[in-house]
Amino acid sequence: MSDLFENCETEFNKIINQIEKMLGNVQNLDQNKKDKTMIDIKYEFNEADQQIKQMEIETSSLPIHTKQQLQQKIKRYRNEWDNLRKRYIKVEESINDDKRRDSLMDQKIELSDVESTGRERFIKTGAMLSDGTSKLKGALKELYQVEDTSNHISAAIVDQNRKLGKMIQDNNDINSNLSESNRLADRIKRNIRKNKVVLYVVSLIIIIAIGIIVWLKV
Repeated sequence: MSDLFENCETEFNKIINQIEKMLGNVQNLDQNKKDKTMIDIKYEFNEADQQIKQMEIETSSLPIHTKQQLQQKIKRYRNEWDNLRKRYIKVEESINDDKRRDSLMDQKIELSDVESTGRERFIKTGAMLSDGTSKLKGALKELYQVEDTSNHISAAIVDQNRKLGKMIQDNNDINSNLSESNRLADRIKRNIRKNKVVLYVVSLIIIIAIGIIVWLKV
């Protein structure tokens, strides 16, 4: 078993434990923190998936007996990832149901206020809410675009790692340079992780700002 495989295995277990803790606590948070936590969890799922793919790459150049043993491990990790993903989807559906219920309650309260001040104010308020919703949808679309871009970058890194694994298999005489290449790949991943976090934070700030503007106008 290579050192890189063991590192990926350790990192995967650490990420999975973190996701389980976040899913266990998310329902106790307020709505804004729930939304941010769910975004963070989605990012952690992507990171865990990358660790599994890296382990698959590492096993490709190993002897058949060792390869079969490690493939069983990888299969178990993939099942664990899938089960946790299903749990995430259920939590996400529950949060969305709560948001829809809260939205209906808010609309009923707003309708009551509008009826007391006249139909004209109701129409104006509805238009403002519609505009705010449109802006929020636009911000979310940009956020997903940022996430897709980050996933493409991660996929490119995985492809480069796959090529690196083939080079190592074909050229045993350059094994001494493997450690340095692995450290470089780790630094690239950390930089991408930092960039993704910054993009998430900026997008979240935009969404919150739009929400505050809509609330103030109402």
